[in-house]
Amino acid sequence: MRVSKRYLPLVAGGLWLAVGLGLSLRGLLWIWYRGGPKELLGLLILSLPLALVFSSRILTRTVQRTLNHIRCLPERSSLLSFQPGKQYLLALAMIALGILLRRLPLPRDYLGGLYLWMGLSLFFSSRFFLKGLSS
Repeated sequence: MRVSKRYLPLVAGGLWLAVGLGLSLRGLLWIWYRGGPKELLGLLILSLPLALVFSSRILTRTVQRTLNHIRCLPERSSLLSFQPGKQYLLALAMIALGILLRRLPLPRDYLGGLYLWMGLSLFFSSRFFLKGLSS
């Protein structure tokens, strides 16, 4: 399916937003069921600033590379062309790592903290794609 490339930042940002919310929710639930409200609050207080720093310092570079990739595309491009091929490989590697981590005998509340941190980072970074819509 071909779409105008001006919609591709919305597709990318929507995907990051959805994955970020999904990871955050899974992490929150694991922490809640294993550790309770005190541990949830503590990990949330720790994860929020870490996620903001990771989002603004690291993931913004990935967003910029993706937006630059989109700018170089023809006016009508495939809906799946919103990111370069290398980023699809990175996404597959992250999915595989998530599967591996869930299969390891790690406490779910610790794993929940990692999921919460990464989910919040993706959630916060999705806004940079929306800013890219105007440029």
